[in-house]
Amino acid sequence: MRKISFILTVVFVAFLAVSCDYQPIGSKVKIKMVKVAPGKGDAFFIGKYEVSQKEWRAVMGTKPAGNLSGDDYPVENVSYEEVLEFIEKLNEKTNAGYRLPTCQEWETAANAANRQFHKYAGTSDSLDAYAWYKNNSQDGHNEAQTHPVGTKKPNALGIYDMSGNVSEMTSDIAINTDYVYTKGGTCKSVPAKCEVAALDSILCYGGVRGIRCGFRLVRDVK
Repeated sequence: MRKISFILTVVFVAFLAVSCDYQPIGSKVKIKMVKVAPGKGDAFFIGKYEVSQKEWRAVMGTKPAGNLSGDDYPVENVSYEEVLEFIEKLNEKTNAGYRLPTCQEWETAANAANRQFHKYAGTSDSLDAYAWYKNNSQDGHNEAQTHPVGTKKPNALGIYDMSGNVSEMTSDIAINTDYVYTKGGTCKSVPAKCEVAALDSILCYGGVRGIRCGFRLVRDVK
């Protein structure tokens, strides 16, 4: 009887270990960054990729994304408040000083530190090679879907998915409103919404989650 009880306990513990989504964060969680240096004293680092579901789960222990096809897919369907909580928790453990980019920083990075003023991030021509957007992101059911980060061509600085895939939150709040600006367009966007200069927004308070809305991180050069 004791043997059976022991076996059941082991099986139950193993089940909990496998089924639990939460993975405690440690100092090993590092965001791959690219240095953006548009001018003297203006340099900063920006995420090479959009924050992935694996990185989100390691910090928050949740799976909010609408498309749960894999760890390397961008996290999306998150609120502005949740993103700020993610950044706070990540900084507590890493002391890296991560934050959201301003709209200007985002555009500067998309324009390859102001050395490459293309219509989209990396190109002024066809988006197909550089972005997941309305024309190429459909699944077998003809539904627009997000795709793993870094699977299209990067811009000249080696930054991926600044056009398409998921729209990206910035730190800029529209004046006299409760809306935070987003950049880049989504996997469901027409080309015009994926332009570097294009601007969109979502509610930043009340726990409102942006469908196909994610983010990438920035940190200052120390």
